Amino acid sequence: MNPSAISSQTLSQENEVIAMTQTIQEQAMINGGIIRPLVYFRHNIARVVGHLCFGPAFNNEAFIIGIDPLINDAISLSAFTRFSDAFPFFRSIPGLWGPYRQAFEICDRIVSMVQSEITHYQSSKSPCTTCYLHFLLSHGYPMETIIFILFETFLLTNDSTSFTIAWALAFLIRNPEIQLKLFKEVSGGDEKRERVTVDQVNKMPYLQAVVNEVLRMKPIAPLGIPHKTVKDTTLKGWKIDEGTAVMVNIYALHHDPKVWDHPEQFMLERFLNENAPMEKSLLPFGAGRRICVGRDLGKLQVGLTLANLINKFEWVATDGDGPDMTDAYTAILRMKEPLLAGIKLRTNLGTTLS
Repeated sequence: MNPSAISSQTLSQENEVIAMTQTIQEQAMINGGIIRPLVYFRHNIARVVGHLCFGPAFNNEAFIIGIDPLINDAISLSAFTRFSDAFPFFRSIPGLWGPYRQAFEICDRIVSMVQSEITHYQSSKSPCTTCYLHFLLSHGYPMETIIFILFETFLLTNDSTSFTIAWALAFLIRNPEIQLKLFKEVSGGDEKRERVTVDQVNKMPYLQAVVNEVLRMKPIAPLGIPHKTVKDTTLKGWKIDEGTAVMVNIYALHHDPKVWDHPEQFMLERFLNENAPMEKSLLPFGAGRRICVGRDLGKLQVGLTLANLINKFEWVATDGDGPDMTDAYTAILRMKEPLLAGIKLRTNLGTTLS
């Protein structure tokens, strides 16, 4: 996840995003200009992570399609596992053994799928020496550890990135004036761009403000990733024993009216103002030594994808005021109703795809 490794992914990221926008356009034409884009976001991100983990030659579409339901199944168990961590006696109730059996079944499926790709990598005549798998193998980690580290990489990037993009589009559909301003920035004004590149994304302050405000309003992991105390300690007078699971309410921090003016409103001004409290108060990836290692890649992927989707299409509501913004919380802040949107080609704004 170091800068040079992320930089080496640039061309692959850009090509995958452009291919995805073409697929979305084709599917929307079949469905009268209406699209449920989340599955395309998920597959696109899985391909990008696949290149990072297994190398630029990775091209296993069966793996891309198969990893998606595994991620969903693992996430669906997360609420129960957190509950059982908080109340361990629940593990002794026979009627609640079902989720544990399901967890073992999921583990078997994960091992089978990821092990197959590792075997393919090891049998290659010229395996990639700059990918994540090579790093893990070269350090001699046990195979079981390598398998679950790789799966965790897909797990932590796929849902977080794809739902952040979906939330962003939902906000832009409900705020068409913001969408239009963003289009003017990503399209280069009067000179229409065929694609938006990674280098251009990093020079777009309005786009970055959109991404930051989405991450503030809909932090994808609202309680963060659980941590555990390594020794007895105290916090503001509260004693916390060694081994205690600790979670931080990031959602509450991001909606604190003492820090954010009108925290329930989607306001980009808070990130376009030089005096914005962003650095110390925007914590979607956590903070400190345990901050999310993939934060730079994740924000870049969200910005790149969003820029190209807005550059290519106008996103509109299919009915009423726009998408349902209701949350559905497991470990990830998902949309209760998956995004459904209408799209129009920017080259012909008056014509819906049909």
